[in-house]
Amino acid sequence: MATHGIKGIQHFLGSHAMKLITHSKTPFIVVQQKDYSPLKKMLVPVDFTKEVKQELPAVIQYAQLFNASVLLLKQNNHDPYIQKRSDLNTGYFEDELDNAKIKYELIEQTFSLDDKYEVITKQAAAHNADIIVTTIEPDLDVADYVIGVEEQKIVANDLQLPVLCVNIRHFTIAGDQFSVTVQQ
Repeated sequence: MATHGIKGIQHFLGSHAMKLITHSKTPFIVVQQKDYSPLKKMLVPVDFTKEVKQELPAVIQYAQLFNASVLLLKQNNHDPYIQKRSDLNTGYFEDELDNAKIKYELIEQTFSLDDKYEVITKQAAAHNADIIVTTIEPDLDVADYVIGVEEQKIVANDLQLPVLCVNIRHFTIAGDQFSVTVQQ
């Protein structure tokens, strides 16, 4: 899907692309006006949330399809709980990428929700990424856009890199952090 970025009132109401993506069960690749370049490096931010693991099947599929490598951008944090969750998620990604025989590089960076977009775009530029992968919250409304949606900033990034958007499904914990049950 193509987007022209965020213009005018779309800063408050959301872009047309975001509205379509948030109502889809299919991953989307959103492109801007920048010329196409072969997909060789995928930047995949790995944070402390359990939802980030939902990106992994799409990451593996696209990395294999395009023979691309993965840049894992691990979120570091001063909070021990957040750091432990981020460490566990990163370990999970590394194990799955190793099992799928996909080359990857680990990049560690301290960031929070407040500066996530800036860190992602800075690292994408520094490592010559060809695409950014992100999760998308499927239940966004006008109030969310007024507050500011980081995913929208990533989708309409200033680098004009394509973005692989994966809608998340909501889970509840049923034991440890790797045992999850889908809410209906």
